[in-house]
Amino acid sequence: MSEKALLAGYKYLLTYQYSLVICDLTAEFCQTFLPGRELLRQRDQMTQVFDSEG
Repeated sequence: MSEKALLAGYKYLLTYQYSLVICDLTAEFCQTFLPGRELLRQRDQMTQVFDSEG
């Protein structure tokens, strides 16, 4: 089995697919409910969590 096939196998896991949905919903939530400059730090922290995990 090639190395590419082993690395791509995690994409078929249900938990990985759920995490993508949660990431998308979090980004949408931040854009909708955390507008403006006063909440910029909180919004960045919430979205950067998913950037560092992937």
